[in-house]
Amino acid sequence: MAKCAGCSGGLISVSHSDTNCIHLTGDGTSGSPLVATLQIDPASPAAITCGASGLSVEGGSSACAQKNMYTVSTVGPTGLGVYLGTAEPFLSCADFIGDGINDDVAIQTAVTASYSAYNVALPLPPEIYLNTGIFGLSASVDVKGAPLRGAYNTLITNAATATGFNLLRNPGYMTNLQLGELLAPLAEAPIVIDTPTGFPPYFDNVSVASNGIGVDPGMIFFTISASYRIQNCDIDNNTATAVIPGIYESNNSVPLRRILNNRFVGASIDLIEHSGANAQIRDNIFYGNSTTPVVGDRGMINILLTGAFTVQHHEISGNHITDSPGHGIVINGGAGGGQALRFLIHDNLIDNYGYTGTNAYDGIFLAGNSDEHDIQGNICHSTQAGARHGVNVSAVTCNDNFVTNNNLLNSGASASFNDAGTTTISAAGNRL
Repeated sequence: MAKCAGCSGGLISVSHSDTNCIHLTGDGTSGSPLVATLQIDPASPAAITCGASGLSVEGGSSACAQKNMYTVSTVGPTGLGVYLGTAEPFLSCADFIGDGINDDVAIQTAVTASYSAYNVALPLPPEIYLNTGIFGLSASVDVKGAPLRGAYNTLITNAATATGFNLLRNPGYMTNLQLGELLAPLAEAPIVIDTPTGFPPYFDNVSVASNGIGVDPGMIFFTISASYRIQNCDIDNNTATAVIPGIYESNNSVPLRRILNNRFVGASIDLIEHSGANAQIRDNIFYGNSTTPVVGDRGMINILLTGAFTVQHHEISGNHITDSPGHGIVINGGAGGGQALRFLIHDNLIDNYGYTGTNAYDGIFLAGNSDEHDIQGNICHSTQAGARHGVNVSAVTCNDNFVTNNNLLNSGASASFNDAGTTTISAAGNRL
């Protein structure tokens, strides 16, 4: 990475393809938000020479002659110059060059630039845009809640160091990015949320690929309480040696989590010891992709409590779960005084669970203090040797559940439906 010569004003270019840039565009108002951009140049020149005005660029195939709304000045949003109001052609300037090694330094600098130009009138700091290319990190980048946006084929990966760090910490809004390992598996989750930033994580069209980092901490790891939205993402454990958590959170007391329309391969959702209400886990696809049994009584969607937490009003609906080497959906209120209460578990297709093991796994498994759930319209079907029941209300401490209108034909070697709970309602409607 190198700083270009003569660009003390800096951060004032438009997007172009022939250099590796960090820049800001827009006038800093809510109608034209700022964008801090980091681009990659396969040629990776050691330096870029800027003209007298700090606006010309060399080192690519040619100088860029694009339009923007700024002149160089010290007024206006910090470091951005005067907003002209009319387009003016000029040659754009690169501020930093990433060469695919230690790009964590350049991206962290883009984060700093984003916040240095942050206008409190904006709903978010300036967006950081990463152009097409491979950005190699040798250390974790703390995004501090700033928005990240990639282009087509934008990959963030480990480079000089194979293990021992997260790729990104505390991203806010993040879209059109791929994160994964090109070297040996990381020893930590590729994405970790461990510090409050004021900007809830919102991931859209993000790919996270892992090569089997273990059961915990998984691939997207929350260590703090946070509302979040994860949608249209591809969360893929490449090794197929075991199912690992794709999303793992512990002790989350904040409501309003949305996990929508994602693809999980060899990866599960594990909400552990949380007390936040009103989560939605909806319209996701899960493919177990492993014959190694999951750890403990887990499956592809796990709500697990062992302490005195109460979690309620979750919706788990419209998911397609197949080839799980364990359960499909697990709700366990636990034995530590906690309670899982009034979930809506509707219209899930749970197929081929118990893909390994012997007569031990269910399509939907209720344990501990799991009470007053509405379980309807699900299809549970498996002829695997590990399949036990389609729906299993497994404990007397599971009270007042409503289980009806489910298709449980050929769903388990022991019985299609097992009810060991208290005052379960399962009147006409289940197909057994």
